[in-house]
Amino acid sequence: GRRKAEIAYLKWSDLDLKNQRYFIRAENNKARRLVSYTLMDEHIEILEQLSRESEFIHINENGKPLYYFQKRWKKLLKDNQLDDMRFHDLRHMLGCLAINEGFSEEYIAKALGHTSTAMVKRYSRLKDSSATHVVHSVTSLLSQSNL
Repeated sequence: GRRKAEIAYLKWSDLDLKNQRYFIRAENNKARRLVSYTLMDEHIEILEQLSRESEFIHINENGKPLYYFQKRWKKLLKDNQLDDMRFHDLRHMLGCLAINEGFSEEYIAKALGHTSTAMVKRYSRLKDSSATHVVHSVTSLLSQSNL
């Protein structure tokens, strides 16, 4: 659920592999404060395979932070026969899927790097089937309670 700048400007010094944590510096996130997140075992395995030739983890051909990757993103979509979408759309998808799986707004806000749950509502577009399920469940509860 990270933003593009949070990933592009991630440095090796922002990682604590021993404690399985990574840190997004204040200058690279909207909250403007240091935040930390958990690294999963899969992340660590991938990171250990990457070159450390630059202070930044994700670099372009010139060793600079990989911020502009539109051509690579388009190729990834095409190679995987995916519809055109923005990189940022992954955040929307994560929020929507998490809401539909029943995660709390607080957990989703944390995963997306929001300081409050207010922004989660922007990302959480519930499926019609989920809304229909809520209506049926509430209707069933009301009929059982004889209200």
